[in-house]
Amino acid sequence: MARVFKTGRYPAIIVLGIVIAVLFVNVHSIDQAKARASMLLLAPTADELAAAMLRIGLGPAQLTAAGGSPSTVATVVGDSLDDMIANPAAIELADAACADLKRQCDGLKRVIQSGQATSEQINAYAVAMTQLSLAEAQRQSVLNGLLTSATASLNASQQNTLAAIRGNRNWDLPIEFLTVDRTEPQWVQLRDALANERISAKLGQQPDPEAQALLLQLRGNPLVATAKANLDANLAVVTAAWEQAIGVDG
Repeated sequence: MARVFKTGRYPAIIVLGIVIAVLFVNVHSIDQAKARASMLLLAPTADELAAAMLRIGLGPAQLTAAGGSPSTVATVVGDSLDDMIANPAAIELADAACADLKRQCDGLKRVIQSGQATSEQINAYAVAMTQLSLAEAQRQSVLNGLLTSATASLNASQQNTLAAIRGNRNWDLPIEFLTVDRTEPQWVQLRDALANERISAKLGQQPDPEAQALLLQLRGNPLVATAKANLDANLAVVTAAWEQAIGVDG
């Protein structure tokens, strides 16, 4: 009987072990599924990711001008996504805080300008302006953090080129020219020379010789020439890779 008892006991232990193992695997799988679901909830939409990258100067054209390749773009987009998942809705919350304080400041400013403000409203305006400055600084810190994460895989030359383009983008000129810092008079001179070239071509006239000489000189700058060559050769493939990595429709 003892032998019968032992031979019946081990299969039961084995079965119990299998059951426990199955339960463990199921629980582990459920945990993994929950983790994946949680990550999906935190992940930005494709449009949000694209908007954030454009906002910090990491669109396809900028990345191409800086020498980015399709594989480079995939890494940059992936690192951007990781940062936005790690800091869910950080940009949206910062924007909302700035917008709310801006409305408060504008409302108080109108009352003050009307000459009907109380001393409390005047004091409140000063406080609100201080809070708005702090909120804007915090928002910039969030954007800077995203930029640092997104460009961590790029080399120093690429980062420097992107920084120059980002710093000069308010001039709204062809991107290759934004790779070089200039004084305000030099920017105005470049803008006028480009306008002369564009309008002359449209009217079928000869452009101003001095303007053309300036453009020839500026286009010969190594940084400008390299960025232009990168854009001419690779913009289409980098744009396609950028859109694919983000998940937006081309």
